[in-house]
Amino acid sequence: GDVIPLFFRLLQQGVQVSGTVGGSIGSFLREDLCLEKGFVDKMVQTVFLDGMPVDDIEAVHIKQGATVALSGPMPGVAGATLRRGGYYGSMRKDISCRPEAPGGDLKKGPVLIKLFNVLTESLGPGLLEKGVGVKGRDLGALLRDHETMITRALKSAELDGLSVDFRAAV
Repeated sequence: GDVIPLFFRLLQQGVQVSGTVGGSIGSFLREDLCLEKGFVDKMVQTVFLDGMPVDDIEAVHIKQGATVALSGPMPGVAGATLRRGGYYGSMRKDISCRPEAPGGDLKKGPVLIKLFNVLTESLGPGLLEKGVGVKGRDLGALLRDHETMITRALKSAELDGLSVDFRAAV
């Protein structure tokens, strides 16, 4: 069976990627995560930066070490209220990220990405394939919970660039 979906919970807990910080969330999504503008406009309907909803992804900038949570369309009142640029956005104006001047020089830095609902399935495999950083305890828990399936599917494992016997490590 396909073991990739087993790793989706890591995407919800947050994975670290290296990207351009100091620029807008929109440019980060397009240039660092390689998402097409049409996909972002249609599918990335809810964006949180460090726990605060974002309406204008071109006017809010990412700082090094920030957490960016992305969600696709959500149903009901929560979806309508949290949707970026949505009709009910004014209801949450006190907790929303405000537009700001650019954060200074653009540079590479760590960003924690969290994916939810349809974005987990559509963006997750590509993000995992590029390579992400995960907390050891999160990965360890996942490996313990699904040891048999992952052990069968695993071709090789490395730790700090050295080959390890995965079966002995679990």
